[in-house]
Amino acid sequence: MQRHSHSLLLVHIVWATGERSPILGPRADAWLARLLRHRAYEAGGLLLAVGNAADHVHVLVRYPSTACVATVVQRLKGASSHAWNAALPARPDRSRLSWQAGYWAESVSPKDLPAVIGYVEGQRRHHGEAREPEAWEAVLHEDHSVGGGGRHVIPRCPM
Repeated sequence: MQRHSHSLLLVHIVWATGERSPILGPRADAWLARLLRHRAYEAGGLLLAVGNAADHVHVLVRYPSTACVATVVQRLKGASSHAWNAALPARPDRSRLSWQAGYWAESVSPKDLPAVIGYVEGQRRHHGEAREPEAWEAVLHEDHSVGGGGRHVIPRCPM
């Protein structure tokens, strides 16, 4: 008899545009969601929810036990900025997409999925209201760095 492993790894990830530039308009939401869903699938994961504000992206991902969060984030961020910039010819009135170094990530319990999905998908509405800063926002300030070098280095997956 062959044994099989089972894992349910869920993570809520947030990353911001370079310099927190408000370049993610609502018209980009569906395009970005399709791209991120496809890239998550290619990485062996499943994008459960995505939501954007003008200057940041939230995703909820189920990822395989053979991947690490840093690798999943790196693939999502890299693929999305590359595809955005390739799809939109450079013009003086159009900003190129770059992502701020680093990201915020938090594991999610399966029992919290409905609430987290609602939160992630409601980002446009959420950021249109007066509110207190959230925990992830302090982590993603432009001046946040590791080791004082002005850069946040994403660790490589040991696999």
